[in-house]
Amino acid sequence: MDLLTQTGSELTPDQQDLLTYLGRFQSVLAELQESHARLESKAKRMEIELEASNLSLEVQVAESERANQFLEAILSSLPTGVIVRNAEQCIVRTNSAAQNILGMGDDELLNECARLPLAIAEDASDWIPYSSPCGVERTLTLNASEVRDSKGNTLGTVEILADQSALAIVNQRMHQQSKMAALGTMAGGIAHEIRNPMNAVRGFAGLMNRARANGADLRRYAEKIELGVREVDAIISGLLSLANPEQLNLETLDSADLFGDALKIVQGQEACAECCFTVDFESHAFPGDRIQIRQALRNLIANGIQVQTSDAAMALRCFAEGDEIVFEVQDAGPGVDAKTTERLTDPFYTTRANGMGLGLSLVDSIARLHEGSFHLSQTPSYLGGANAILRFPISLPRQAR
Repeated sequence: MDLLTQTGSELTPDQQDLLTYLGRFQSVLAELQESHARLESKAKRMEIELEASNLSLEVQVAESERANQFLEAILSSLPTGVIVRNAEQCIVRTNSAAQNILGMGDDELLNECARLPLAIAEDASDWIPYSSPCGVERTLTLNASEVRDSKGNTLGTVEILADQSALAIVNQRMHQQSKMAALGTMAGGIAHEIRNPMNAVRGFAGLMNRARANGADLRRYAEKIELGVREVDAIISGLLSLANPEQLNLETLDSADLFGDALKIVQGQEACAECCFTVDFESHAFPGDRIQIRQALRNLIANGIQVQTSDAAMALRCFAEGDEIVFEVQDAGPGVDAKTTERLTDPFYTTRANGMGLGLSLVDSIARLHEGSFHLSQTPSYLGGANAILRFPISLPRQAR
């Protein structure tokens, strides 16, 4: 009879202990078998998950590779040059466009830490002359931008090169054509403006040669001739002021006094008897050329009076706004549309049959000479007409040109 079939009374103490240990061993063995089964199941699950992860990783790597190839294709096909520098400012990547533009190969550019043999433009529109090692002359633009990570750390720099040679040639031709067109317009304007008074001078000079002209007629003809000569002289003076602005004779001016002086001069020369003036002059000190600024204000006031036919009214105002003195001349005339506003400061452009088209050009020239500005507001004046605004800095940023 074996140990397991013996009853408890038949077993010795040692046999009973052995039987107890054997039971415990069987229990532990069952637990181990169960743990092994769980581990085996878990291992299979992990194997499946790992296989899925590997498959997903392979897909991501393939997608990343395709994305890199796509970006490389884009970089290679860009018509503008791209130069990539690392944090140490060494060139680590260039595209074919950059190599073609610079006339240099990858072997000459890669790992080069020195700056390219041309300046980086402060503005995207700045053009830079460049001569390649093989002697090809080009006009380029070069702009640089830092590459930063999410924490703001600088990873490197990307420089963008563009060949603007063809555009520069076209621009130069257009500029030349524009100058020729402007010269033709000015020549036509000068001829037109001078021909009118000269025709009058010739006509009255012919009348003076008639034998039957008496003393009173001769004096009247002489006055007409003198008036025509003065008109021609005014045209020439205006042209000279536009072509060669004088240096500024700077002094400290009072805005209210200056505006008042300009108004008095116009009232003494223009037909102002029927014009109603509203003035609001604030007194502020600012630097400027008294003669020139007074001329600009006089031109604006006179122009506002001349465009009105009946029920003439004007509102004149000067005040300080920030670091500027602002002069406003408002009239009750027909106003100015946006298209006309763009051309009113062009020499010889005028909307009046008897106008010379130099007054507002001189105003604009004087404003620019003082580092100021002149424009006609797009919003009509409260009188219903034009609103001319002339601005001068209270402190000039630099001396006269």
